[in-house]
Amino acid sequence: MHHLRLQPTEIEGLPYYEYHYIVKELSDMLKEQQKGQKAEEEQYSDVSNSMKAPKMPNIKAPKMPGIKMPKL
Repeated sequence: MHHLRLQPTEIEGLPYYEYHYIVKELSDMLKEQQKGQKAEEEQYSDVSNSMKAPKMPNIKAPKMPGIKMPKL
């Protein structure tokens, strides 16, 4: 995580070119972080997909025969 170490009042007092430079640098940094996160997610999703167990077929249990109980 990048920290500017500037107070909001200091940012307001910056000349336009310095402010523009800081904003551009932060946006570039965020784009790089997003690319890295997407690459990690794809890597982990590929690994997790290969590690999944194959699906087992659904086998239904046989029905129990209907037995009538004698009345008392």
